[in-house]
Amino acid sequence: EEFLEHGRHFHGYSAYGDMLNVPLLLWWPGVIPAGVAVPDTVEAIDLMPTLLELSQLPGPAEMQGQSLLPLLARNRDATELGWEPRPAFAERARAPIAFPDDPTGRSSLVIVHDGWKLIQNVERPDGWPEYELFDHVGDPINLENVAEAHPDLVKSLAARLEEWHANALAVRIESDTSDMSAEEIQRLRSLGYLN
Repeated sequence: EEFLEHGRHFHGYSAYGDMLNVPLLLWWPGVIPAGVAVPDTVEAIDLMPTLLELSQLPGPAEMQGQSLLPLLARNRDATELGWEPRPAFAERARAPIAFPDDPTGRSSLVIVHDGWKLIQNVERPDGWPEYELFDHVGDPINLENVAEAHPDLVKSLAARLEEWHANALAVRIESDTSDMSAEEIQRLRSLGYLN
């Protein structure tokens, strides 16, 4: 939730840390080691492979993400157990139907990598920067934009973000609402899942 850290309250209006930094708790006595805290930034797409592995079920070939179980192993290097460190990505799509009072008019793409977070404001109001860079660990709710002090880092992260976005667009599945009622479609629009 936003509590006026960036001038708004509620949720869904930005891609700042107060919106995207969500704790994930896994609990299964005797299976998941108790008390393990993982500092790595992971993605929601990692949850499905994790739950499937815990359930000893195969995942589909197209499944994205990776199991988080290697990160939970005590006294073991997660990479030796199959974890592949990689950037985390997110996006805040502009959804005027879901947020009709959104004065920002922003849509943003995000990459978190090597302790940094870059936000690219793809759609933005006049005067708003295209890129915002934050110390992901030291400034978790993103209050101090340090992009001007690190232009080479912004350029490098922006290139990785652009590559990820192009790949994501290439494999996206188009919405098929042909068998849905007008009420169901409107409900999905009101939640921001359809434009």
